[in-house]
Amino acid sequence: MKTIETIDSTNIDRLEVIGSALADSYKIAFAGEPWNEVSRCINTDCPEQFTCQEPGNSCLTCNSLLVEAYDSKELVDAWRQMVANDRAIIETTLNRGQVPILATIARPTNPDELFERKYADIEAMRPWLRRELPPVFVWIEDTFANRKVSPSGNLVGRGATLGRIATRYSGLMIATRTLTPAIVGATLRDVGTQTQLSLGSQTIDVEQARLLLAREIGNVPDRRSFLRVMAREEMG
Repeated sequence: MKTIETIDSTNIDRLEVIGSALADSYKIAFAGEPWNEVSRCINTDCPEQFTCQEPGNSCLTCNSLLVEAYDSKELVDAWRQMVANDRAIIETTLNRGQVPILATIARPTNPDELFERKYADIEAMRPWLRRELPPVFVWIEDTFANRKVSPSGNLVGRGATLGRIATRYSGLMIATRTLTPAIVGATLRDVGTQTQLSLGSQTIDVEQARLLLAREIGNVPDRRSFLRVMAREEMG
């Protein structure tokens, strides 16, 4: 039987217990499509930072060493800091063996902080974020699943997760970005009437029937699509 657990500042020590397994899930998720982040080049000036090659090989662009795309300790340390200092929560689904098979990480933020942290190399995003987002909202940092342990069906409860996040943060708008069709499709399936979808320049393969469920569809000046789930008070 699956169980859902939320890690926040009151039980942050749980990261000592499941942090390593969460990091494994993260690495498995981002090694797959559409990210293909299996390794990274140790040369920070190389334009090919992440690759689908195995660690230990040489970078095809600069011939430098490729190492594992993500370091488990660095991931867990970053999550711990977000939970301790930024009011973040980590909602994780554990399988019968208490292995994390799905995690969603969320935190409150504002348009300028988000730009500096996630979009600093895309100047067109600064005015877009200021125009399209409220002064304070909730940002979903990541949603990732361990597809080796749970190959499918991981987003069946997407709407319930979004509802719990909204309740935790007093009904603030929830926003995220993604290249993953499953995240877009599950969000529109569960809360489409509340969802504004802004399509990025990189095509995502989402069923037309699902797209028709969106409250509004527009565009964003980035390759990743942008989802905003409106608080019910904002819908009028």
